[in-house]
Amino acid sequence: MSNFTEVNDIANKIINEFGWVDILINNAGVQGEISELVFSDPVKWKMAVDVNLFGTYNCCRAILPSMIARKKGKIVNFSGGGATAPRKYFSSYAASKIAVVRLTEILALEVQCYGIDVNAIAPGAINTSMLNEVLAVASKIGEDLLNEAINQQEKGGNSVQNTVELVKYLVSEQSNGITGRLISAVHDNWKELSAEKLKGTDWFALRRVDPYLFTLKR
Repeated sequence: MSNFTEVNDIANKIINEFGWVDILINNAGVQGEISELVFSDPVKWKMAVDVNLFGTYNCCRAILPSMIARKKGKIVNFSGGGATAPRKYFSSYAASKIAVVRLTEILALEVQCYGIDVNAIAPGAINTSMLNEVLAVASKIGEDLLNEAINQQEKGGNSVQNTVELVKYLVSEQSNGITGRLISAVHDNWKELSAEKLKGTDWFALRRVDPYLFTLKR
């Protein structure tokens, strides 16, 4: 994922065989090093940025020419924990994921004129191999985070189905024109909102400005 030449070769093989790509979902990701930054290994810290951020860039860069030529396409990038709030010991993961959100917002502006929608989603705390990585460094992360990880493991984490439904919506024609958004599969009531509402508020953006609270303060 972090090697553009290899990603581009795969993209070209797909396009040569099928003619085009309608949908790109950037779901590949790694946790990176879980540690206090001052004790982190620079090589391990950088790995999360290489895969999560550059991997997303590489796939978008390789696929976009095909989408632009057809003036059609849907891109969904995966954000994650730490993108909207700080989380101790996860600086490499969080930094890479918050960068994915800003990349999504900028790319959405650049390709909107070609009829291409680009959005980011936060899937929530789903039990994957990443959870095992957290448990493996229990001695580094403190009791609170360890208990959180154990609790997630025991309860099974958030449902994958929420994420699946959100992805299906964002790659469907129902979501045409919704672009540059950051939507949580777990915490946002996206199912109950019209397309116009999803388009028109800074809540579904990196800033996460709650329009209701903003109105109260004014």
